[in-house]
Amino acid sequence: TMIMNTGRIESGQRFRFYNDGMTESVCRVMERMDIERLTVGKAWGYDLISEYEDAISNYNLDRSKCRSLHDIFVDHPVYGNHGADSPTSMTFRYLSEDVPYLLVPLSDMAMLANIPVPTIDSVIQLAQVINGTDYRKNGRGIDVLGLRGLSLKEIKKIVSG
Repeated sequence: TMIMNTGRIESGQRFRFYNDGMTESVCRVMERMDIERLTVGKAWGYDLISEYEDAISNYNLDRSKCRSLHDIFVDHPVYGNHGADSPTSMTFRYLSEDVPYLLVPLSDMAMLANIPVPTIDSVIQLAQVINGTDYRKNGRGIDVLGLRGLSLKEIKKIVSG
Protein backbone atom coordinates (compact mmCIF):
# COMPACT_ATOMS: atom_id res chain seq x y z
CA THR A 1 0.00 0.00 0.00
CA MET A 2 2.82 2.39 0.83
CA ILE A 3 4.55 1.73 -2.47
CA MET A 4 1.40 2.53 -4.40
CA ASN A 5 0.97 5.71 -2.36
CA THR A 6 4.61 6.84 -2.56
CA GLY A 7 3.78 10.17 -4.19
CA ARG A 8 1.21 11.05 -1.56
CA ILE A 9 3.48 10.05 1.30
CA GLU A 10 6.49 11.94 -0.04
CA SER A 11 4.37 15.06 -0.66
CA GLY A 12 4.17 15.52 3.10
CA GLN A 13 0.40 15.85 2.93
CA ARG A 14 -1.07 13.46 5.51
CA PHE A 15 -4.08 11.40 4.44
CA ARG A 16 -6.30 8.65 5.80
CA PHE A 17 -4.15 5.66 4.98
CA TYR A 18 -6.89 3.03 5.00
CA ASN A 19 -9.79 5.07 3.66
CA ASP A 20 -7.97 7.08 1.03
CA GLY A 21 -4.90 4.94 0.38
CA MET A 22 -6.64 1.59 -0.01
CA THR A 23 -8.11 2.17 -3.44
CA GLU A 24 -9.66 -0.69 -5.39
CA SER A 25 -6.44 -1.09 -7.39
CA VAL A 26 -4.28 -1.12 -4.26
CA CYS A 27 -6.55 -3.72 -2.69
CA ARG A 28 -6.39 -5.89 -5.83
CA VAL A 29 -2.60 -5.98 -5.42
CA MET A 30 -3.02 -6.87 -1.74
CA GLU A 31 -5.48 -9.63 -2.63
CA ARG A 32 -3.06 -11.04 -5.23
CA MET A 33 -0.26 -11.03 -2.65
CA ASP A 34 -2.58 -12.85 -0.26
CA ILE A 35 -3.36 -15.51 -2.88
CA GLU A 36 0.38 -16.01 -3.34
CA ARG A 37 0.84 -16.28 0.45
CA LEU A 38 -1.95 -18.86 0.71
CA THR A 39 -0.44 -20.86 -2.16
CA VAL A 40 2.95 -20.93 -0.45
CA GLY A 41 1.33 -22.00 2.82
CA LYS A 42 -0.47 -24.85 1.07
CA ALA A 43 2.78 -25.97 -0.58
CA TRP A 44 4.32 -26.16 2.87
CA GLY A 45 1.34 -28.15 4.19
CA TYR A 46 -0.49 -25.34 5.98
CA ASP A 47 -4.10 -24.35 5.44
CA LEU A 48 -3.89 -20.61 6.09
CA ILE A 49 -6.79 -18.19 6.32
CA SER A 50 -7.08 -15.32 3.86
CA GLU A 51 -6.72 -11.72 4.95
CA TYR A 52 -10.34 -11.16 3.91
CA GLU A 53 -11.65 -14.12 5.95
CA ASP A 54 -9.52 -13.07 8.92
CA ALA A 55 -11.00 -9.55 8.89
CA ILE A 56 -14.57 -10.85 8.46
CA SER A 57 -14.08 -13.20 11.42
CA ASN A 58 -12.16 -10.84 13.73
CA TYR A 59 -14.51 -7.90 13.25
CA ASN A 60 -17.73 -9.95 12.87
CA LEU A 61 -18.48 -8.22 9.57
CA ASP A 62 -21.48 -8.71 7.32
CA ARG A 63 -20.28 -10.42 4.13
CA SER A 64 -23.07 -8.81 2.12
CA LYS A 65 -21.66 -5.36 2.96
CA CYS A 66 -17.98 -6.30 2.89
CA ARG A 67 -17.40 -8.26 -0.28
CA SER A 68 -13.72 -7.35 -0.67
CA LEU A 69 -10.74 -5.99 1.23
CA HIS A 70 -11.53 -2.60 -0.25
CA ASP A 71 -15.01 -2.68 1.30
CA ILE A 72 -13.51 -3.59 4.68
CA PHE A 73 -10.84 -0.88 4.66
CA VAL A 74 -13.14 1.85 3.41
CA ASP A 75 -16.28 1.04 5.38
CA HIS A 76 -15.26 -0.49 8.68
CA PRO A 77 -14.98 1.90 11.66
CA VAL A 78 -11.71 0.33 12.84
CA TYR A 79 -10.07 1.68 9.72
CA GLY A 80 -12.22 4.67 8.90
CA ASN A 81 -13.24 6.57 12.01
CA HIS A 82 -10.15 8.68 12.49
CA GLY A 83 -8.20 11.41 10.82
CA ALA A 84 -5.03 11.41 8.78
CA ASP A 85 -2.87 8.47 9.81
CA SER A 86 -0.62 7.89 6.81
CA PRO A 87 3.08 7.17 7.17
CA THR A 88 5.25 10.27 6.93
CA SER A 89 8.20 8.71 5.10
CA MET A 90 8.98 5.71 2.94
CA THR A 91 11.17 4.30 5.71
CA PHE A 92 8.11 3.73 7.90
CA ARG A 93 7.90 0.24 9.37
CA TYR A 94 5.34 -0.97 6.81
CA LEU A 95 8.27 -1.10 4.39
CA SER A 96 11.38 -1.14 6.57
CA GLU A 97 10.10 -4.03 8.73
CA ASP A 98 7.35 -5.81 6.80
CA VAL A 99 9.40 -6.26 3.63
CA PRO A 100 12.58 -7.78 5.14
CA TYR A 101 10.89 -9.72 7.95
CA LEU A 102 7.67 -10.88 6.28
CA LEU A 103 7.91 -10.69 2.50
CA VAL A 104 11.54 -11.78 2.08
CA PRO A 105 11.12 -15.00 4.10
CA LEU A 106 7.82 -15.67 2.32
CA SER A 107 9.51 -15.21 -1.06
CA ASP A 108 12.31 -17.57 -0.03
CA MET A 109 9.79 -20.14 1.22
CA ALA A 110 8.05 -19.89 -2.16
CA MET A 111 11.35 -20.40 -3.98
CA LEU A 112 12.11 -23.52 -1.93
CA ALA A 113 8.67 -24.90 -2.85
CA ASN A 114 9.03 -23.87 -6.53
CA ILE A 115 6.01 -21.57 -6.23
CA PRO A 116 6.14 -18.33 -8.24
CA VAL A 117 5.23 -15.21 -6.25
CA PRO A 118 5.62 -12.44 -8.83
CA THR A 119 3.57 -9.85 -6.98
CA ILE A 120 5.42 -10.34 -3.70
CA ASP A 121 8.77 -10.31 -5.48
CA SER A 122 7.79 -7.11 -7.29
CA VAL A 123 6.91 -5.39 -4.02
CA ILE A 124 10.24 -6.46 -2.51
CA GLN A 125 12.11 -5.11 -5.53
CA LEU A 126 10.25 -1.78 -5.52
CA ALA A 127 10.80 -1.35 -1.77
CA GLN A 128 14.53 -1.98 -2.25
CA VAL A 129 14.75 0.64 -4.99
CA ILE A 130 12.66 3.20 -3.09
CA ASN A 131 14.70 2.90 0.11
CA GLY A 132 18.09 2.04 -1.40
CA THR A 133 18.27 -1.03 0.80
CA ASP A 134 18.96 -4.67 -0.06
CA TYR A 135 16.14 -6.22 1.93
CA ARG A 136 16.93 -9.67 0.57
CA LYS A 137 20.47 -9.44 1.96
CA ASN A 138 19.49 -7.79 5.25
CA GLY A 139 16.13 -9.50 5.82
CA ARG A 140 15.23 -12.82 7.38
CA GLY A 141 15.76 -14.92 4.29
CA ILE A 142 16.99 -18.49 4.14
CA ASP A 143 20.66 -17.45 4.09
CA VAL A 144 20.41 -15.30 7.22
CA LEU A 145 18.46 -18.07 8.95
CA GLY A 146 21.00 -20.71 7.89
CA LEU A 147 18.42 -22.73 5.96
CA ARG A 148 19.91 -22.74 2.45
CA GLY A 149 20.35 -26.24 1.10
CA LEU A 150 17.78 -27.80 3.40
CA SER A 151 14.65 -29.52 2.13
CA LEU A 152 11.12 -28.39 2.95
CA LYS A 153 10.83 -31.40 5.25
CA GLU A 154 14.04 -30.51 7.10
CA ILE A 155 13.00 -26.87 7.50
CA LYS A 156 9.52 -27.83 8.74
CA LYS A 157 11.15 -30.10 11.34
CA ILE A 158 13.38 -27.25 12.54
CA VAL A 159 10.52 -24.75 12.63
CA SER A 160 8.15 -27.17 14.38
CA GLY A 161 10.66 -27.88 17.12
